[in-house]
Amino acid sequence: MKNYDIAMTLVGYSDSEDDAEQTKETTIKGLETRKKHAGEATLKRKRQERDDKPAQRIGKPAPSLPANFHTLYATQVRTSTSDDPALHGGRQRQVPHVVGNWPSFVYLEWLPAEDDLLVLDQVIKEAASQLQAGSETKGASYKLESSLRSELGVRLPLHISLSSPLTLTTDTKDEFEKGLTKAIQNAGIRTFQIRPSGVRWVSNFDKTRHFLILSLTKPGDDQLQTLLSTCNGVARRFGLTELYGNRGGNGVGVPQQPVAQLGGDKAIVPADANDMFHISIAWTLARPANEAVNIGEESYQRLTGIKLFVGEVLIKIGNAVSTVHLREAATKRT
Repeated sequence: MKNYDIAMTLVGYSDSEDDAEQTKETTIKGLETRKKHAGEATLKRKRQERDDKPAQRIGKPAPSLPANFHTLYATQVRTSTSDDPALHGGRQRQVPHVVGNWPSFVYLEWLPAEDDLLVLDQVIKEAASQLQAGSETKGASYKLESSLRSELGVRLPLHISLSSPLTLTTDTKDEFEKGLTKAIQNAGIRTFQIRPSGVRWVSNFDKTRHFLILSLTKPGDDQLQTLLSTCNGVARRFGLTELYGNRGGNGVGVPQQPVAQLGGDKAIVPADANDMFHISIAWTLARPANEAVNIGEESYQRLTGIKLFVGEVLIKIGNAVSTVHLREAATKRT
């Protein structure tokens, strides 16, 4: 009888306990994998639900714009190195630009509310109809250009002039700003309200442009007159042209007295310049036949019902605009 090596016939099966342990580990790993996938699916579903409901993701409202936002863009970007009326709707610069000189301006600013813009739009529309019917300028464009909005439809601030167009030098521009700021503060002028009182046409000095303007009511404490006298006083000390005054200047912004004396004497202005204060709301190259503008009774009532709050004076030198705040109005005792 042949003896076979039994070891040669044995198959290498695993031990039963080892097999059970391996099966257990495999099961646990499978459960963990399924839980992981399930968790990822849940997160994905929640993200999808969140994205499908944008209204639920609205957070806090955006902060309001700072008060000086509009002054940051008070001057348009220059697209030419020389004066070109074609870039400005046919308008011509009254004072040619000279390197080293700083065109400057003092004014009050008003940003009309949307309801006020609707009223002004109607006034401009009625004035445009009259302009087309009775312009004295033969062959001129009768288009009345609104000053209320930009080309993109964004509302624009309007202004009340407190100075003529000024020209300062590099050496005196800072002195002028400091002197005018101090003079306004020393004048003790308080905040006030005014209203439009009517509408009419006025022209620039050389009659090349004509403006549709709002006349203004006289404030209770005659603050507009006081502001004008204060600004003219500083302009006179620098040899500059005064607004609505009877004096001229050399136009280069060189102070005629030491800066420390600014804010003392006041310039000579008409006894009552309130009829001259105005807000321009549109302009044209066509010459109107009459100064008066006849608007409908409803438009007039709505126009004269607009209130303008004045709380600060703006000083623009070149592209920079600084703000001088007026004192708070005194509270009336009851």
